[in-house]
Amino acid sequence: MTRVSVHGEKWLIDDVPTYKGITYQGINIEGLLLNARMVNAIFDDENLHTRHIWKYPDTTEWDPNRNTNEFISMLPNYKRYGLTAVTVNLQGGAPSGYYRLDQFREFMKERGIPGRDSEIWEGLPSPESQPWNSSGFNPDGSLKPEYIR
Repeated sequence: MTRVSVHGEKWLIDDVPTYKGITYQGINIEGLLLNARMVNAIFDDENLHTRHIWKYPDTTEWDPNRNTNEFISMLPNYKRYGLTAVTVNLQGGAPSGYYRLDQFREFMKERGIPGRDSEIWEGLPSPESQPWNSSGFNPDGSLKPEYIR
């Protein structure tokens, strides 16, 4: 099993500093933990009114397992190019960029997607919050079973 630790200000993997002896543009990067923010790598949208937004072009359906599996399959490639860590998020991110209500309504209208606010934001805080329900947590703070597997 891989062991990650910190010694002083350096990250170590199996007791060896990351990027041992490596510099980038004259700057020592030994012991740094270079990472990429991939908060939607394990994303799902439970909102039936919005999940179609994320559909795959080859299947015309959204598949959260495919999303996660494709992310996992890419990890060796990221490692091969020197990436030692990724950041994921159990709350999801803003997969379409920063959410704006007026732009979202226009997006839905352009695509002929029906839905009243009360339907689209059912169980969510308000139309001022993004409508996709992408949290990995239940209201009581426990982890949803799909995220434990």
